[in-house]
Amino acid sequence: MEEGLLSLFDNMEAWHWFGFALLLIIVELTMIGAYFLIWVGGAAALVGLIMLISPDISTHMQLVIWSLASIFGLTIWFFYRKKNPVTHETSEPFLNERGAKYVGRVFTLEEALKAGIDARIKVDDTVWTIRSEVDVKKGSDISVIGCDSNVLMVGPKKD
Repeated sequence: MEEGLLSLFDNMEAWHWFGFALLLIIVELTMIGAYFLIWVGGAAALVGLIMLISPDISTHMQLVIWSLASIFGLTIWFFYRKKNPVTHETSEPFLNERGAKYVGRVFTLEEALKAGIDARIKVDDTVWTIRSEVDVKKGSDISVIGCDSNVLMVGPKKD
């Protein structure tokens, strides 16, 4: 069985390695966010280049070169990503958290607000649901202290 498996690699030529590299890179491009097959594919392309220069390299040596180049590439990638982690910073930090941008803003209540009971307030061009943990009188200033989904959590303005 082992001899039969290795015999598949006996007639490997440069174009086999280039085809394998291309296949791995295409698979990598269809996956989201992994970036590990690209290094294995790059190692296969490297073996293909070596095979163009010296086509009489043994099958075992081709596999050793491919394995070592893959490990080397993956190790370099691992340390690079560890030193340069992916951040999800954006120029619009509240893009998917619209309510969070109102934290700290102060508004005047047009109607009394009972503790735990939802009310509505117009903020800019949107009507928001607000909720407080304490009763607040009509005409009082309130500040937004947090956001729970699409509900602004408010409390009396602190001086």
